[in-house]
Amino acid sequence: MLEGAARADPVLDGAEGDGAWADRDDARPGFVEIDLVGHEGGPANGEHCYDETDEGCLPVTLGTMAVRASGVRQPSIWASVVSDDATALRDWLLALGFTADLVIPGERDGSIHHCQLDWPEGGRVMLSSTDERPTPCRPGTSSLHVVTADPDTVMARALAVGATVVHELVDQTDYPSRDFTVADPDGNHWTFATFAG
Repeated sequence: MLEGAARADPVLDGAEGDGAWADRDDARPGFVEIDLVGHEGGPANGEHCYDETDEGCLPVTLGTMAVRASGVRQPSIWASVVSDDATALRDWLLALGFTADLVIPGERDGSIHHCQLDWPEGGRVMLSSTDERPTPCRPGTSSLHVVTADPDTVMARALAVGATVVHELVDQTDYPSRDFTVADPDGNHWTFATFAG
């Protein structure tokens, strides 16, 4: 249950566990539910935030950490990537053109408990440090397809940060796409393509 709420909310007030997610209102954009679990007996300090208007984030106080999301709903599948150096991977993705929507620091200095990175043309990637929570995911084992209208610009950004090119920029002949694939510092493959289905 969220305690110390800054204001009453019919979805969050009195909601526990799966009930908060089950009772969400998809018609209200920007609803964010974040699991701020203290591990190994530590407290779950933070500020839970959601946005009902275009004016910004309205916080519900849980503690001292500020958690701010843009309130922009991404109505697609979100990939989840883990990294032994999530901060470096986040910076690499930002250099390619992703934007940071939300970052929750991890328990260890320099680690990330949860990070949401938005692609400006649509979609979101979630990122966390490997040791932040139990997961079957392993660093360097993901392959992601990111749709972009301008793969040439993204390729230039990738080369500028020293990305390993897996497949050169090419106009495909068997389907309508201009694309390339690079490996991030962990070895995940990222294909940036005009092909959108």
